[in-house]
Amino acid sequence: MKKTIVLLALLGSAGLVCAQGNNFYAIGGIGQSNVKLKDEAGPVLVDLGATGVSSSVDKKDTAWKLGVGYQLSPNFAVEAGYVALGKVSNKARGTGGADTANAEYKSSALGLSALGMLPINTDFSVFAKAGVAHTKITAKADLTVGGASASDSAKKREFVPVFGLGAEYKLTQAVAVRAEYERYFKVGDKNTTGESDVDFLSLGVKVGF
Repeated sequence: MKKTIVLLALLGSAGLVCAQGNNFYAIGGIGQSNVKLKDEAGPVLVDLGATGVSSSVDKKDTAWKLGVGYQLSPNFAVEAGYVALGKVSNKARGTGGADTANAEYKSSALGLSALGMLPINTDFSVFAKAGVAHTKITAKADLTVGGASASDSAKKREFVPVFGLGAEYKLTQAVAVRAEYERYFKVGDKNTTGESDVDFLSLGVKVGF
Protein backbone atom coordinates (compact mmCIF):
# COMPACT_ATOMS: atom_id res chain seq x y z
CA MET A 1 0.00 0.00 0.00
CA LYS A 2 2.70 2.53 1.01
CA LYS A 3 4.77 1.71 -2.08
CA THR A 4 1.77 2.30 -4.33
CA ILE A 5 1.00 5.70 -2.75
CA VAL A 6 4.64 6.77 -3.07
CA LEU A 7 4.70 5.68 -6.71
CA LEU A 8 1.56 7.69 -7.49
CA ALA A 9 3.10 10.74 -5.81
CA LEU A 10 6.27 10.34 -7.88
CA LEU A 11 4.24 10.06 -11.08
CA GLY A 12 2.41 13.25 -10.22
CA SER A 13 5.64 15.11 -9.46
CA ALA A 14 7.29 13.90 -12.64
CA GLY A 15 4.37 15.15 -14.69
CA LEU A 16 5.05 18.73 -13.64
CA VAL A 17 8.21 18.76 -15.71
CA CYS A 18 6.95 16.72 -18.67
CA ALA A 19 6.92 18.27 -22.10
CA GLN A 20 3.53 19.51 -23.19
CA GLY A 21 1.56 17.98 -26.03
CA ASN A 22 3.05 14.46 -26.03
CA ASN A 23 0.45 11.78 -26.71
CA PHE A 24 2.04 9.08 -24.55
CA TYR A 25 1.04 8.92 -20.89
CA ALA A 26 1.27 6.81 -17.73
CA ILE A 27 -1.60 6.04 -15.38
CA GLY A 28 -1.75 4.88 -11.80
CA GLY A 29 -4.66 4.38 -9.44
CA ILE A 30 -5.71 2.90 -6.15
CA GLY A 31 -9.14 2.02 -4.82
CA GLN A 32 -11.39 -0.87 -3.83
CA SER A 33 -12.39 -4.10 -5.51
CA ASN A 34 -15.70 -5.86 -4.88
CA VAL A 35 -16.01 -9.50 -5.92
CA LYS A 36 -19.46 -10.75 -6.98
CA LEU A 37 -19.17 -14.40 -5.95
CA LYS A 38 -21.35 -16.91 -7.80
CA ASP A 39 -20.94 -19.47 -5.01
CA GLU A 40 -19.75 -18.38 -1.56
CA ALA A 41 -18.61 -21.90 -0.70
CA GLY A 42 -16.34 -22.19 -3.73
CA PRO A 43 -15.11 -25.43 -5.34
CA VAL A 44 -11.90 -25.57 -3.27
CA LEU A 45 -13.93 -25.74 -0.04
CA VAL A 46 -16.50 -28.12 -1.52
CA ASP A 47 -13.70 -30.46 -2.63
CA LEU A 48 -12.58 -30.64 0.99
CA GLY A 49 -16.09 -31.51 2.20
CA ALA A 50 -17.19 -28.10 3.51
CA THR A 51 -20.54 -27.99 1.75
CA GLY A 52 -23.34 -25.47 2.34
CA VAL A 53 -21.03 -22.72 3.55
CA SER A 54 -22.94 -19.60 4.58
CA SER A 55 -20.15 -17.93 6.48
CA SER A 56 -18.40 -14.61 6.97
CA VAL A 57 -17.14 -13.53 3.54
CA ASP A 58 -15.04 -10.40 3.03
CA LYS A 59 -15.63 -9.56 -0.63
CA LYS A 60 -13.88 -6.17 -0.66
CA ASP A 61 -10.19 -5.37 -0.69
CA THR A 62 -7.71 -2.67 -1.64
CA ALA A 63 -6.82 -2.83 -5.35
CA TRP A 64 -4.41 -0.85 -7.52
CA LYS A 65 -3.35 -0.39 -11.14
CA LEU A 66 -0.44 0.86 -13.24
CA GLY A 67 -0.39 1.30 -16.99
CA VAL A 68 0.48 3.29 -20.08
CA GLY A 69 -1.61 4.81 -22.84
CA TYR A 70 -1.54 6.64 -26.14
CA GLN A 71 -3.92 9.44 -27.12
CA LEU A 72 -4.74 8.93 -30.79
CA SER A 73 -7.13 11.89 -30.91
CA PRO A 74 -9.15 14.03 -28.47
CA ASN A 75 -11.86 11.34 -28.65
CA PHE A 76 -9.91 8.09 -28.76
CA ALA A 77 -7.09 6.42 -26.79
CA VAL A 78 -5.68 2.97 -26.12
CA GLU A 79 -4.34 1.76 -22.77
CA ALA A 80 -2.50 -1.28 -21.42
CA GLY A 81 -1.74 -2.07 -17.81
CA TYR A 82 -1.59 -4.33 -14.77
CA VAL A 83 -4.31 -4.47 -12.11
CA ALA A 84 -4.00 -6.13 -8.70
CA LEU A 85 -7.63 -6.91 -7.90
CA GLY A 86 -7.09 -7.92 -4.27
CA LYS A 87 -8.44 -10.95 -2.46
CA VAL A 88 -11.59 -12.44 -0.97
CA SER A 89 -11.55 -14.19 2.40
CA ASN A 90 -14.11 -16.80 3.43
CA LYS A 91 -14.20 -17.96 7.06
CA ALA A 92 -16.63 -20.66 8.23
CA ARG A 93 -17.08 -22.55 11.48
CA GLY A 94 -19.10 -25.67 12.25
CA THR A 95 -20.31 -25.98 8.66
CA GLY A 96 -20.84 -29.42 7.09
CA GLY A 97 -19.30 -31.07 10.17
CA ALA A 98 -16.13 -28.99 9.94
CA ASP A 99 -14.59 -27.27 12.96
CA THR A 100 -13.14 -24.56 10.71
CA ALA A 101 -13.14 -23.96 6.98
CA ASN A 102 -11.25 -21.07 5.39
CA ALA A 103 -10.70 -20.01 1.80
CA GLU A 104 -8.86 -17.16 0.06
CA TYR A 105 -9.20 -16.03 -3.55
CA LYS A 106 -6.62 -13.65 -5.03
CA SER A 107 -6.83 -12.22 -8.56
CA SER A 108 -4.91 -9.93 -10.93
CA ALA A 109 -5.09 -8.95 -14.59
CA LEU A 110 -3.08 -7.67 -17.56
CA GLY A 111 -5.38 -5.69 -19.82
CA LEU A 112 -5.67 -3.85 -23.13
CA SER A 113 -8.55 -1.41 -23.70
CA ALA A 114 -9.84 1.16 -26.16
CA LEU A 115 -11.25 4.40 -24.75
CA GLY A 116 -13.88 6.65 -26.28
CA MET A 117 -13.54 10.12 -24.74
CA LEU A 118 -15.93 13.06 -24.65
CA PRO A 119 -14.38 16.42 -23.68
CA ILE A 120 -16.90 18.53 -21.72
CA ASN A 121 -14.59 21.56 -21.71
CA THR A 122 -10.85 22.21 -21.97
CA ASP A 123 -10.14 20.63 -18.57
CA PHE A 124 -12.85 18.04 -17.91
CA SER A 125 -13.77 14.94 -19.91
CA VAL A 126 -15.65 11.67 -19.48
CA PHE A 127 -14.90 8.32 -21.11
CA ALA A 128 -16.06 4.77 -21.66
CA LYS A 129 -13.70 1.85 -22.19
CA ALA A 130 -13.94 -1.70 -23.46
CA GLY A 131 -11.25 -4.31 -23.80
CA VAL A 132 -9.86 -7.66 -22.80
CA ALA A 133 -7.79 -8.78 -19.82
CA HIS A 134 -5.69 -11.84 -19.15
CA THR A 135 -6.67 -12.69 -15.58
CA LYS A 136 -5.06 -14.92 -12.99
CA ILE A 137 -6.91 -16.19 -9.93
CA THR A 138 -5.47 -18.34 -7.15
CA ALA A 139 -7.80 -20.10 -4.72
CA LYS A 140 -6.57 -21.69 -1.48
CA ALA A 141 -8.58 -23.48 1.20
CA ASP A 142 -8.01 -25.34 4.45
CA LEU A 143 -10.34 -27.48 6.53
CA THR A 144 -10.01 -28.78 10.10
CA VAL A 145 -12.30 -31.53 11.43
CA GLY A 146 -11.78 -33.14 14.81
CA GLY A 147 -8.11 -32.17 14.91
CA ALA A 148 -7.38 -33.47 11.40
CA SER A 149 -6.64 -30.95 8.68
CA ALA A 150 -6.61 -30.84 4.89
CA SER A 151 -5.85 -28.20 2.28
CA ASP A 152 -6.50 -27.62 -1.40
CA SER A 153 -5.58 -25.01 -4.01
CA ALA A 154 -6.35 -24.17 -7.64
CA LYS A 155 -5.27 -21.63 -10.27
CA LYS A 156 -6.91 -20.36 -13.41
CA ARG A 157 -5.63 -18.07 -16.18
CA GLU A 158 -7.96 -16.85 -18.90
CA PHE A 159 -8.99 -13.92 -21.09
CA VAL A 160 -12.12 -12.04 -19.98
CA PRO A 161 -13.95 -8.94 -21.25
CA VAL A 162 -13.60 -5.62 -19.41
CA PHE A 163 -15.88 -2.59 -19.41
CA GLY A 164 -15.37 0.75 -17.69
CA LEU A 165 -16.60 4.30 -17.20
CA GLY A 166 -14.70 7.28 -15.87
CA ALA A 167 -13.92 10.96 -15.77
CA GLU A 168 -10.73 13.00 -15.63
CA TYR A 169 -9.81 16.57 -14.82
CA LYS A 170 -6.64 18.31 -16.00
CA LEU A 171 -4.52 19.95 -13.33
CA THR A 172 -1.90 20.98 -15.89
CA GLN A 173 -1.24 20.19 -19.55
CA ALA A 174 0.69 17.11 -18.39
CA VAL A 175 -1.17 15.94 -15.26
CA ALA A 176 -4.79 14.95 -14.72
CA VAL A 177 -6.69 13.25 -11.92
CA ARG A 178 -8.96 10.36 -12.86
CA ALA A 179 -11.90 8.56 -11.25
CA GLU A 180 -12.85 5.24 -12.80
CA TYR A 181 -15.17 2.24 -12.52
CA GLU A 182 -14.24 -1.08 -14.17
CA ARG A 183 -15.88 -4.51 -14.31
CA TYR A 184 -14.02 -7.74 -15.09
CA PHE A 185 -16.49 -10.41 -16.19
CA LYS A 186 -16.48 -14.09 -15.17
CA VAL A 187 -13.02 -14.22 -13.59
CA GLY A 188 -11.98 -17.77 -12.70
CA ASP A 189 -13.51 -21.17 -13.37
CA LYS A 190 -16.72 -22.34 -11.68
CA ASN A 191 -15.41 -25.92 -11.39
CA THR A 192 -11.98 -25.20 -9.88
CA THR A 193 -11.31 -21.72 -8.47
CA GLY A 194 -14.87 -20.44 -8.46
CA GLU A 195 -16.19 -17.81 -10.87
CA SER A 196 -16.99 -14.17 -10.14
CA ASP A 197 -17.43 -10.73 -11.64
CA VAL A 198 -15.05 -8.19 -10.13
CA ASP A 199 -15.83 -4.47 -9.78
CA PHE A 200 -12.99 -1.98 -9.30
CA LEU A 201 -13.47 1.66 -8.23
CA SER A 202 -10.30 3.75 -8.33
CA LEU A 203 -8.90 7.26 -8.03
CA GLY A 204 -5.58 8.01 -9.70
CA VAL A 205 -3.38 10.21 -11.85
CA LYS A 206 -2.59 10.43 -15.55
CA VAL A 207 0.81 11.83 -16.49
CA GLY A 208 1.94 12.81 -19.98
CA PHE A 209 5.52 12.19 -21.06
